[in-house]
Amino acid sequence: MPAGAGSGRPPLPPSSLVVERITLTYAHLPAEAVLRALLPPGVTPPAAFETIGHVVHLNLRSPQLPHRHLIGAVLRSKLAPRIRTVVNKTAATGGPFRTFAYELLAGDNDMDATVAEGGCTYAVTVGGVYWNSRLEGEHRRVVAAVPRGGVLVDACAGVGPFVVPVGKA
Repeated sequence: MPAGAGSGRPPLPPSSLVVERITLTYAHLPAEAVLRALLPPGVTPPAAFETIGHVVHLNLRSPQLPHRHLIGAVLRSKLAPRIRTVVNKTAATGGPFRTFAYELLAGDNDMDATVAEGGCTYAVTVGGVYWNSRLEGEHRRVVAAVPRGGVLVDACAGVGPFVVPVGKA
């Protein structure tokens, strides 16, 4: 179908078209596109990751493990300056404090992070305490269910994402 056909507008004259050459560089590409270009066929970039302050926490799958340092370096580079550290969990979350072992993939070995949620700021040590930002909605739901002046008992308070906002209210 000719240009402009069916739109009710006349086609553009060829003299009004401009051809430009655009060169895309690393800076223009998102991390996923860079990783798709660098990883071998059959190895997919991580689909998701947890962000805890300045730390990205990955759960890499077996095919990704040989490329873990490349993945870490690309994520750190693309997410800088907010992200300074990238780690991969090396064992299941467990123990009395639901902590996990990790391997540093890129950046500073600084696991002391600051996380803001529900109007409160928490200092957490990644790998030393349990934190999951995906639970923020559940934290908000429980906190909202406690009436002003009410009491909330949390036997497994951790860093306090339920009790700190309730106490602050």
